Amino acid sequence: MNMRISKSKINILIIEDSETSAMLIQSIFQEETQYQSSIAQNAAKAKSMLKKEDFDLILLDLMMPKVDGYTLLDELKHDELLKSIPVVIVSALSTSESIKRCKELGAKAYIFKPIGKNKLLEKINQILKELYVFE
Repeated sequence: MNMRISKSKINILIIEDSETSAMLIQSIFQEETQYQSSIAQNAAKAKSMLKKEDFDLILLDLMMPKVDGYTLLDELKHDELLKSIPVVIVSALSTSESIKRCKELGAKAYIFKPIGKNKLLEKINQILKELYVFE
């Protein structure tokens, strides 16, 4: 049985090293009242934020310095406390190998950059409807 939780606000963590891309994504959510979002510009900051705050969804870039998105995705999906958070990959990488690898690591969806507002919101809403009932 799929247990759905009632939510009025969806808390999204944007893990993106490019400040421009992160701000663009965050601006999409600022226009939508049911979302609140935070930005982590690297894996270490993301892990710290995930320990302190409950997030409903993660948007993850793949090409980041030090720890790339693949490694972070693998770590998230092997963490008992974090593995249930849906992860959506947001990347300029559009190879079938990259998409396949992310799916195998546990990503719920893969969105190509540049990001379109409607495509992003549609994909996120589709994933979240499986998990939550909105008030």
